[in-house]
Amino acid sequence: MNRLSMLFVVIGLLVGCNKTDTKPTDEPAIEINSLELPSASGHVILRIAAGCDWTSRIIYDDDARSGWLSVTPASGKADDAEITINVSRNTGQETRSAKVIIEYSYSGTTFAITQNGDTIYALEVCRYAH
Repeated sequence: MNRLSMLFVVIGLLVGCNKTDTKPTDEPAIEINSLELPSASGHVILRIAAGCDWTSRIIYDDDARSGWLSVTPASGKADDAEITINVSRNTGQETRSAKVIIEYSYSGTTFAITQNGDTIYALEVCRYAH
């Protein structure tokens, strides 16, 4: 089992909504604002507590390098929930990043996801003629 799949992060997204769902009564509190992940594929489980229905959205920092990140489920009802952030392997050498936004009623909470690039090792081999 790789390190990434064993990572369990808790997000305390505490959102209170009034019964008419017109606007949140409390500002969200979030315990993390970013995750840095290794180049390997895997997933991270986030636990959220929301007082309102919510949806997730991904904004990639580079649209040409999109599609490597997904959030499931993409939305949920007012209650405690677990969301899974899935990442595919980063085979490039450059770090890639995106923002995940958890939106509810009239506001939202954003956190950054950064995935390191693959490490390439160079081995120099010399041959000597005898």
